[in-house]
Amino acid sequence: MRNLILATLLFASTYQTAVGEQTGDWKYTTENNRATITKYTALGKAVTIPGSLNGNTVTSIGNMAFYECTNLSSVTIPCGVTVISHNAFTKCTNLTSITIPNSVTSIEDHAFSNCTSLTNIIVDGSNPNYSSDASGVLFNKNKSTIFQYPSGKRGPYTIPISVTIIGSGAFTECTKLSSITIPNGVTSIGDWAFSTCTSLTNITIPQSVTSIGHRAFPGCTSLSSMTIPTRVKSIQERTFASCTSLTNVTIPLSVTSIESGAFSGCTKLTSINIPDSVTLTGDAAFTGCTSLTKIIIPNSVTKIGENAFYDCSSLNTITIPGSVKSVGNLAFFGCYNLTNAVILSGVKSIGERAFEGCISLSSVTIPDSMNSIGVSAFQNCTSLTSITIPPGTSIQGEMPKHIKVIRK
Repeated sequence: MRNLILATLLFASTYQTAVGEQTGDWKYTTENNRATITKYTALGKAVTIPGSLNGNTVTSIGNMAFYECTNLSSVTIPCGVTVISHNAFTKCTNLTSITIPNSVTSIEDHAFSNCTSLTNIIVDGSNPNYSSDASGVLFNKNKSTIFQYPSGKRGPYTIPISVTIIGSGAFTECTKLSSITIPNGVTSIGDWAFSTCTSLTNITIPQSVTSIGHRAFPGCTSLSSMTIPTRVKSIQERTFASCTSLTNVTIPLSVTSIESGAFSGCTKLTSINIPDSVTLTGDAAFTGCTSLTKIIIPNSVTKIGENAFYDCSSLNTITIPGSVKSVGNLAFFGCYNLTNAVILSGVKSIGERAFEGCISLSSVTIPDSMNSIGVSAFQNCTSLTSITIPPGTSIQGEMPKHIKVIRK
Protein backbone atom coordinates (compact mmCIF):
# COMPACT_ATOMS: atom_id res chain seq x y z
CA MET A 1 0.00 0.00 0.00
CA ARG A 2 2.85 2.33 0.93
CA ASN A 3 4.51 1.71 -2.46
CA LEU A 4 1.24 2.43 -4.25
CA ILE A 5 0.90 5.77 -2.45
CA LEU A 6 4.49 6.72 -3.32
CA ALA A 7 3.95 5.76 -6.95
CA THR A 8 0.76 7.82 -7.06
CA LEU A 9 2.52 10.84 -5.58
CA LEU A 10 5.39 10.47 -8.04
CA PHE A 11 2.96 10.29 -10.97
CA ALA A 12 1.05 13.34 -9.73
CA SER A 13 4.29 15.33 -9.35
CA THR A 14 5.44 14.38 -12.84
CA TYR A 15 2.07 15.21 -14.35
CA GLN A 16 1.96 18.53 -12.57
CA THR A 17 5.39 19.49 -13.88
CA ALA A 18 4.58 18.37 -17.41
CA VAL A 19 1.32 20.29 -17.76
CA GLY A 20 2.36 23.24 -15.59
CA GLU A 21 0.64 25.20 -12.86
CA GLN A 22 -1.03 28.58 -12.62
CA THR A 23 -1.04 31.17 -9.87
CA GLY A 24 -2.96 34.33 -10.68
CA ASP A 25 -1.81 35.68 -14.05
CA TRP A 26 1.17 33.35 -14.27
CA LYS A 27 1.49 29.94 -15.86
CA TYR A 28 4.68 28.11 -14.97
CA THR A 29 6.47 24.80 -14.59
CA THR A 30 8.55 23.75 -11.61
CA GLU A 31 11.59 21.63 -10.95
CA ASN A 32 13.52 21.37 -7.68
CA ASN A 33 11.65 24.36 -6.22
CA ARG A 34 12.56 26.50 -9.23
CA ALA A 35 9.88 27.98 -11.47
CA THR A 36 9.96 28.77 -15.19
CA ILE A 37 7.31 31.21 -16.32
CA THR A 38 5.66 29.84 -19.46
CA LYS A 39 2.90 32.40 -20.00
CA TYR A 40 1.69 35.73 -18.69
CA THR A 41 -2.08 35.62 -19.15
CA ALA A 42 -3.25 39.13 -18.23
CA LEU A 43 -3.29 42.44 -20.13
CA GLY A 44 -1.19 44.53 -17.77
CA LYS A 45 0.91 47.47 -18.93
CA ALA A 46 3.46 47.89 -16.13
CA VAL A 47 4.21 44.36 -14.95
CA THR A 48 6.37 43.11 -12.11
CA ILE A 49 7.37 39.46 -12.40
CA PRO A 50 7.07 37.80 -8.97
CA GLY A 51 10.21 36.50 -7.30
CA SER A 52 8.46 33.29 -6.33
CA LEU A 53 5.33 31.34 -7.20
CA ASN A 54 3.74 29.04 -4.66
CA GLY A 55 7.05 28.74 -2.84
CA ASN A 56 9.11 28.16 -5.99
CA THR A 57 11.80 30.70 -6.86
CA VAL A 58 11.32 32.17 -10.34
CA THR A 59 14.60 31.52 -12.17
CA SER A 60 13.60 31.45 -15.81
CA ILE A 61 11.38 33.34 -18.26
CA GLY A 62 10.40 30.67 -20.76
CA ASN A 63 10.17 30.55 -24.52
CA MET A 64 7.45 32.97 -25.74
CA ALA A 65 6.30 33.67 -22.18
CA PHE A 66 5.26 37.24 -23.10
CA TYR A 67 4.79 36.64 -26.83
CA GLU A 68 2.50 39.29 -28.36
CA CYS A 69 1.72 40.93 -25.02
CA THR A 70 0.98 44.10 -26.93
CA ASN A 71 -0.28 46.04 -23.87
CA LEU A 72 3.00 45.54 -22.02
CA SER A 73 4.90 48.83 -21.71
CA SER A 74 7.35 48.03 -18.91
CA VAL A 75 8.45 44.94 -17.01
CA THR A 76 10.44 44.44 -13.83
CA ILE A 77 12.47 41.23 -13.70
CA PRO A 78 13.30 40.04 -10.17
CA CYS A 79 16.82 39.30 -9.02
CA GLY A 80 16.95 35.52 -9.05
CA VAL A 81 16.03 35.10 -12.70
CA THR A 82 18.98 33.53 -14.51
CA VAL A 83 17.56 32.73 -17.96
CA ILE A 84 15.57 34.80 -20.46
CA SER A 85 14.61 32.32 -23.15
CA HIS A 86 14.32 32.44 -26.91
CA ASN A 87 11.48 34.78 -28.05
CA ALA A 88 10.51 35.48 -24.44
CA PHE A 89 9.30 39.03 -25.25
CA THR A 90 8.87 38.78 -29.03
CA LYS A 91 6.26 41.15 -30.51
CA CYS A 92 5.70 43.10 -27.30
CA THR A 93 5.13 46.08 -29.54
CA ASN A 94 4.55 48.66 -26.78
CA LEU A 95 7.44 47.64 -24.54
CA THR A 96 9.74 50.67 -24.34
CA SER A 97 12.35 49.72 -21.75
CA ILE A 98 13.59 46.68 -19.87
CA THR A 99 16.10 46.26 -17.04
CA ILE A 100 18.23 43.11 -16.76
CA PRO A 101 19.18 42.23 -13.14
CA ASN A 102 22.63 41.06 -12.09
CA SER A 103 21.42 37.46 -11.66
CA VAL A 104 20.81 36.85 -15.39
CA THR A 105 23.43 34.54 -16.89
CA SER A 106 21.76 33.63 -20.20
CA ILE A 107 19.77 35.69 -22.70
CA GLU A 108 18.85 33.50 -25.65
CA ASP A 109 18.60 34.56 -29.29
CA HIS A 110 15.69 36.79 -30.32
CA ALA A 111 14.53 37.29 -26.72
CA PHE A 112 13.40 40.85 -27.58
CA SER A 113 12.85 40.55 -31.33
CA ASN A 114 10.20 42.71 -33.02
CA CYS A 115 9.67 44.84 -29.92
CA THR A 116 9.09 47.81 -32.18
CA SER A 117 8.82 50.43 -29.41
CA LEU A 118 11.81 49.20 -27.41
CA THR A 119 14.45 51.94 -27.18
CA ASN A 120 16.38 51.07 -24.05
CA ILE A 121 17.85 47.90 -22.54
CA ILE A 122 19.44 48.56 -19.17
CA VAL A 123 21.76 46.00 -17.57
CA ASP A 124 22.60 46.13 -13.88
CA GLY A 125 26.24 47.23 -13.64
CA SER A 126 27.12 44.32 -11.38
CA ASN A 127 25.93 41.68 -13.88
CA PRO A 128 29.00 39.50 -14.61
CA ASN A 129 27.87 38.40 -18.09
CA TYR A 130 26.09 41.29 -19.80
CA SER A 131 26.35 45.06 -20.17
CA SER A 132 24.65 47.94 -21.97
CA ASP A 133 25.87 51.25 -23.31
CA ALA A 134 24.48 54.77 -23.13
CA SER A 135 22.37 54.05 -26.20
CA GLY A 136 20.57 51.19 -24.45
CA VAL A 137 22.19 48.45 -26.55
CA LEU A 138 22.81 44.97 -25.11
CA PHE A 139 26.32 43.46 -25.16
CA ASN A 140 28.31 40.80 -23.37
CA LYS A 141 30.30 42.03 -20.40
CA ASN A 142 33.41 43.23 -22.25
CA LYS A 143 31.42 44.50 -25.23
CA SER A 144 33.06 42.13 -27.72
CA THR A 145 29.65 40.78 -28.81
CA ILE A 146 26.58 42.85 -29.59
CA PHE A 147 23.42 40.91 -28.76
CA GLN A 148 20.49 43.27 -29.23
CA TYR A 149 19.96 46.70 -30.71
CA PRO A 150 16.53 47.91 -29.51
CA SER A 151 14.07 47.66 -32.40
CA GLY A 152 12.38 50.97 -31.63
CA LYS A 153 15.47 53.14 -31.95
CA ARG A 154 15.71 55.34 -35.03
CA GLY A 155 18.58 56.94 -36.92
CA PRO A 156 22.19 55.86 -37.47
CA TYR A 157 24.30 53.69 -35.18
CA THR A 158 28.03 53.08 -34.93
CA ILE A 159 29.03 49.73 -33.44
CA PRO A 160 31.79 50.18 -30.83
CA ILE A 161 35.33 49.25 -31.92
CA SER A 162 35.51 46.63 -29.14
CA VAL A 163 32.95 44.44 -30.96
CA THR A 164 34.20 41.40 -32.89
CA ILE A 165 30.89 39.48 -33.17
CA ILE A 166 27.45 40.68 -34.27
CA GLY A 167 25.14 38.18 -32.61
CA SER A 168 22.21 36.25 -34.06
CA GLY A 169 19.27 38.57 -34.64
CA ALA A 170 21.11 41.56 -33.16
CA PHE A 171 19.39 44.06 -35.48
CA THR A 172 16.38 42.00 -36.62
CA GLU A 173 13.30 44.12 -37.44
CA CYS A 174 15.14 47.38 -36.69
CA THR A 175 13.04 49.12 -39.33
CA LYS A 176 13.99 52.63 -38.15
CA LEU A 177 17.75 52.05 -38.34
CA SER A 178 18.91 54.35 -41.16
CA SER A 179 22.61 53.47 -41.32
CA ILE A 180 25.12 51.25 -39.58
CA THR A 181 28.88 51.56 -39.18
CA ILE A 182 30.62 48.23 -38.64
CA PRO A 183 34.19 48.61 -37.35
CA ASN A 184 37.19 46.84 -38.77
CA GLY A 185 37.80 44.04 -36.28
CA VAL A 186 34.37 42.45 -36.55
CA THR A 187 34.93 38.87 -37.72
CA SER A 188 31.44 37.35 -37.64
CA ILE A 189 27.93 38.48 -38.58
CA GLY A 190 25.38 36.09 -37.07
CA ASP A 191 22.24 34.47 -38.44
CA TRP A 192 19.34 36.90 -38.98
CA ALA A 193 21.63 39.75 -37.87
CA PHE A 194 20.05 42.50 -40.02
CA SER A 195 16.88 40.76 -41.14
CA THR A 196 14.13 43.17 -42.26
CA CYS A 197 16.08 46.37 -41.61
CA THR A 198 13.94 48.07 -44.22
CA SER A 199 15.49 51.56 -43.96
CA LEU A 200 19.11 50.52 -44.51
CA THR A 201 20.26 51.68 -47.96
CA ASN A 202 23.93 50.74 -47.73
CA ILE A 203 26.12 48.57 -45.52
CA THR A 204 29.90 48.45 -45.71
CA ILE A 205 31.18 45.15 -44.35
CA PRO A 206 34.85 45.40 -43.34
CA GLN A 207 37.46 43.01 -44.71
CA SER A 208 37.97 41.60 -41.21
CA VAL A 209 34.66 39.67 -41.53
CA THR A 210 35.20 35.97 -42.27
CA SER A 211 31.65 34.63 -41.90
CA ILE A 212 28.14 35.90 -42.61
CA GLY A 213 25.31 33.79 -41.18
CA HIS A 214 22.23 32.51 -42.93
CA ARG A 215 19.39 35.00 -43.44
CA ALA A 216 21.70 37.80 -42.33
CA PHE A 217 20.11 40.47 -44.57
CA PRO A 218 16.76 39.19 -45.95
CA GLY A 219 14.03 41.75 -46.38
CA CYS A 220 16.43 44.71 -46.35
CA THR A 221 14.27 46.24 -49.04
CA SER A 222 16.21 49.52 -49.36
CA LEU A 223 19.66 47.94 -49.65
CA SER A 224 21.00 48.74 -53.13
CA SER A 225 24.53 47.31 -53.24
CA MET A 226 26.72 44.84 -51.39
CA THR A 227 30.40 43.92 -51.48
CA ILE A 228 31.25 40.61 -49.84
CA PRO A 229 34.59 40.69 -47.96
CA THR A 230 37.45 38.70 -49.44
CA ARG A 231 37.70 36.22 -46.55
CA VAL A 232 34.09 35.03 -46.63
CA LYS A 233 33.82 31.46 -47.98
CA SER A 234 30.06 30.98 -48.37
CA ILE A 235 26.97 33.02 -49.09
CA GLN A 236 24.59 31.24 -46.78
CA GLU A 237 20.94 30.25 -47.06
CA ARG A 238 18.69 33.24 -47.90
CA THR A 239 21.39 35.74 -46.93
CA PHE A 240 20.01 38.42 -49.27
CA ALA A 241 16.55 37.04 -50.00
CA SER A 242 13.91 39.65 -50.88
CA CYS A 243 16.38 42.53 -50.97
CA THR A 244 14.16 44.07 -53.62
CA SER A 245 16.34 47.16 -54.25
CA LEU A 246 19.62 45.26 -54.60
CA THR A 247 21.12 46.00 -58.03
CA ASN A 248 24.80 45.25 -57.54
CA VAL A 249 26.67 42.49 -55.70
CA THR A 250 30.42 41.87 -55.70
CA ILE A 251 31.39 38.29 -54.84
CA PRO A 252 35.10 37.62 -54.15
CA LEU A 253 37.19 34.62 -55.17
CA SER A 254 37.14 33.36 -51.58
CA VAL A 255 33.49 32.29 -51.97
CA THR A 256 33.05 28.61 -52.87
CA SER A 257 29.28 28.18 -52.48
CA ILE A 258 26.09 30.16 -53.00
CA GLU A 259 23.56 28.38 -50.83
CA SER A 260 19.80 27.85 -51.07
CA GLY A 261 17.76 30.97 -51.68
CA ALA A 262 20.78 33.25 -51.24
CA PHE A 263 19.47 35.89 -53.67
CA SER A 264 15.87 34.73 -54.13
CA GLY A 265 13.40 37.54 -54.75
CA CYS A 266 16.07 40.16 -55.55
CA THR A 267 13.83 41.59 -58.22
CA LYS A 268 16.13 44.47 -59.32
CA LEU A 269 19.32 42.44 -59.65
CA THR A 270 20.17 42.65 -63.38
CA SER A 271 23.47 40.78 -63.51
CA ILE A 272 25.86 38.97 -61.21
CA ASN A 273 29.39 37.74 -61.67
CA ILE A 274 29.92 34.32 -60.11
CA PRO A 275 33.67 33.85 -59.57
CA ASP A 276 35.62 30.78 -60.68
CA SER A 277 35.96 29.67 -57.05
CA VAL A 278 32.24 28.79 -56.71
CA THR A 279 31.43 25.08 -56.98
CA LEU A 280 27.76 25.09 -55.89
CA THR A 281 24.69 27.14 -56.68
CA GLY A 282 22.11 25.85 -54.23
CA ASP A 283 18.39 25.25 -54.53
CA ALA A 284 16.43 28.41 -55.39
CA ALA A 285 19.64 30.48 -55.21
CA PHE A 286 18.32 33.05 -57.70
CA THR A 287 14.60 32.23 -57.74
CA GLY A 288 12.44 35.21 -58.65
CA CYS A 289 15.29 37.47 -59.79
CA THR A 290 12.96 38.82 -62.44
CA SER A 291 15.35 41.52 -63.75
CA LEU A 292 18.32 39.19 -64.17
CA THR A 293 19.22 39.30 -67.87
CA LYS A 294 22.66 37.74 -67.82
CA ILE A 295 24.60 35.34 -65.67
CA ILE A 296 27.85 33.55 -66.44
CA ILE A 297 28.20 30.19 -64.73
CA PRO A 298 31.93 29.47 -64.32
CA ASN A 299 33.67 26.16 -65.05
CA SER A 300 34.14 25.58 -61.32
CA VAL A 301 30.41 24.96 -60.67
CA THR A 302 29.54 21.25 -60.38
CA LYS A 303 25.84 21.46 -59.55
CA ILE A 304 22.93 23.76 -60.32
CA GLY A 305 20.35 23.20 -57.59
CA GLU A 306 16.61 22.74 -57.88
CA ASN A 307 14.70 25.95 -58.70
CA ALA A 308 18.06 27.74 -58.97
CA PHE A 309 16.87 30.23 -61.63
CA TYR A 310 13.12 29.62 -61.29
CA ASP A 311 11.10 32.56 -62.66
CA CYS A 312 14.13 34.55 -63.81
CA SER A 313 11.83 35.93 -66.44
CA SER A 314 14.32 38.38 -68.03
CA LEU A 315 17.11 35.85 -68.54
CA ASN A 316 17.61 35.50 -72.31
CA THR A 317 20.54 33.11 -72.74
CA ILE A 318 22.38 30.57 -70.64
CA THR A 319 25.51 28.47 -71.11
CA ILE A 320 25.92 25.55 -68.73
CA PRO A 321 29.60 24.53 -68.54
CA GLY A 322 30.83 20.95 -68.66
CA SER A 323 31.92 21.09 -65.03
CA VAL A 324 28.23 20.94 -64.06
CA LYS A 325 27.18 17.32 -63.67
CA SER A 326 23.50 17.87 -62.92
CA VAL A 327 20.88 20.53 -63.59
CA GLY A 328 18.27 20.35 -60.83
CA ASN A 329 14.52 19.98 -61.12
CA LEU A 330 12.75 23.20 -62.16
CA ALA A 331 16.14 24.93 -62.46
CA PHE A 332 15.01 27.29 -65.24
CA PHE A 333 11.25 26.95 -64.87
CA GLY A 334 9.33 29.98 -66.11
CA CYS A 335 12.29 31.75 -67.72
CA TYR A 336 9.96 32.82 -70.49
CA ASN A 337 12.42 35.18 -72.24
CA LEU A 338 15.12 32.52 -72.47
CA THR A 339 15.80 31.95 -76.17
CA ASN A 340 18.93 29.82 -76.18
CA ALA A 341 20.42 27.21 -73.85
CA VAL A 342 23.86 25.78 -74.54
CA ILE A 343 24.69 22.73 -72.47
CA LEU A 344 28.36 21.79 -72.83
CA SER A 345 29.97 18.36 -72.81
CA GLY A 346 30.31 16.98 -69.32
CA VAL A 347 26.75 17.60 -68.13
CA LYS A 348 25.12 14.25 -67.35
CA SER A 349 21.53 14.96 -66.33
CA ILE A 350 18.73 17.49 -66.69
CA GLY A 351 16.15 17.33 -63.93
CA GLU A 352 12.38 17.17 -64.08
CA ARG A 353 10.66 20.28 -65.47
CA ALA A 354 14.06 21.97 -65.70
CA PHE A 355 13.07 24.25 -68.62
CA GLU A 356 9.29 24.05 -68.34
CA GLY A 357 7.47 27.20 -69.38
CA CYS A 358 10.43 28.66 -71.28
CA ILE A 359 8.09 29.76 -74.06
CA SER A 360 10.75 31.67 -76.05
CA LEU A 361 13.29 28.85 -76.02
CA SER A 362 14.01 27.94 -79.65
CA SER A 363 17.40 26.28 -79.42
CA VAL A 364 18.93 23.75 -77.03
CA THR A 365 22.27 22.01 -77.40
CA ILE A 366 22.42 18.56 -75.75
CA PRO A 367 25.96 17.09 -75.40
CA ASP A 368 26.99 13.45 -75.90
CA SER A 369 27.74 13.22 -72.17
CA MET A 370 24.03 13.50 -71.31
CA ASN A 371 22.68 10.36 -69.61
CA SER A 372 19.12 11.39 -68.84
CA ILE A 373 16.53 14.11 -69.39
CA GLY A 374 13.88 14.29 -66.68
CA VAL A 375 10.10 14.19 -66.96
CA SER A 376 8.59 17.32 -68.55
CA ALA A 377 12.03 18.94 -68.84
CA PHE A 378 10.85 20.93 -71.88
CA GLN A 379 7.11 21.05 -71.18
CA ASN A 380 5.38 24.18 -72.55
CA CYS A 381 8.49 25.27 -74.46
CA THR A 382 6.20 26.33 -77.28
CA SER A 383 8.93 27.84 -79.50
CA LEU A 384 11.09 24.72 -79.42
CA THR A 385 10.25 22.58 -82.45
CA SER A 386 13.07 20.06 -82.44
CA ILE A 387 15.84 18.76 -80.25
CA THR A 388 18.80 16.55 -81.11
CA ILE A 389 19.49 13.85 -78.55
CA PRO A 390 22.59 11.59 -78.33
CA PRO A 391 21.86 7.86 -78.81
CA GLY A 392 22.68 6.93 -75.21
CA THR A 393 20.46 9.56 -73.60
CA SER A 394 17.27 8.35 -71.92
CA ILE A 395 14.17 10.56 -71.90
CA GLN A 396 12.00 10.13 -68.82
CA GLY A 397 8.34 10.26 -69.77
CA GLU A 398 7.37 11.68 -73.14
CA MET A 399 8.67 14.70 -74.96
CA PRO A 400 5.90 17.21 -75.85
CA LYS A 401 4.28 16.32 -79.18
CA HIS A 402 5.24 19.57 -80.89
CA ILE A 403 8.97 18.88 -80.30
CA LYS A 404 10.59 16.59 -82.84
CA VAL A 405 13.24 14.37 -81.25
CA ILE A 406 16.20 13.75 -83.53
CA ARG A 407 18.58 11.00 -82.50
CA LYS A 408 22.19 11.52 -83.52
